Amino acid sequence: MSGNSGNPGDVVEEGPRSRRPGSSGRDPSSPARPPGMAPRPGVETWAHLATLGGWTLVFGLVVLAWPRLPVVEFQTLVGGWFFAVGTTRLATTMLATRRARLSGETVYSALLGVLLVASSALCLRGLLTTVVLLVVLVALHWLLSGFGELMAALAGPPGGRGWQFAAGLVAVGVGVAFLLLPDLSLSTVVPMTAVSSLGAAGVQVVAAIAMRPVTERPEPDRPVRSVR
Repeated sequence: MSGNSGNPGDVVEEGPRSRRPGSSGRDPSSPARPPGMAPRPGVETWAHLATLGGWTLVFGLVVLAWPRLPVVEFQTLVGGWFFAVGTTRLATTMLATRRARLSGETVYSALLGVLLVASSALCLRGLLTTVVLLVVLVALHWLLSGFGELMAALAGPPGGRGWQFAAGLVAVGVGVAFLLLPDLSLSTVVPMTAVSSLGAAGVQVVAAIAMRPVTERPEPDRPVRSVR
């Protein structure tokens, strides 16, 4: 007889089952991720958030070390900060996977990056010669960035979401404070810009550290099923 020759107590491991193309639910055109690594939730990963916080931290330190800035030098520093943050957002969008590019927070971040690069061109060319226009641009940057952080926090994984939500609230609060600033003199705007940039950058860096174990959490190994 040609039946099963094994004993009833033997353990037989099941081999890998063949799957039809497209049955796994993953986009065939998206690049395969390394084994054991969980997929990233979108453009707002910990590295992206940490880079944005790093640029803002450098900008705040430079402005804090130079409290009596003339208008020309101040708009040059603001233009460099806008350019660094805007190009970071655009680069992160281009490096994202195809599925992540279609998410709402990724498209919003890309549009914000384009707006920041365009604003940096105005600042670096010296076309904004009044403090009022600079304050409006800085306030809009904080408001739009804060809305983007809130959007990413709502769509992101549970871990680290609280800190990212806090970073968005801080950014929105800073933008509102700039718009409601009663004294628009340069002696008031420069120190407020430095202090608010350092505070918001610190929250962004903490949020990035809190998000890191979530966005790069290894996937648990699947146990091998056996049939007795």
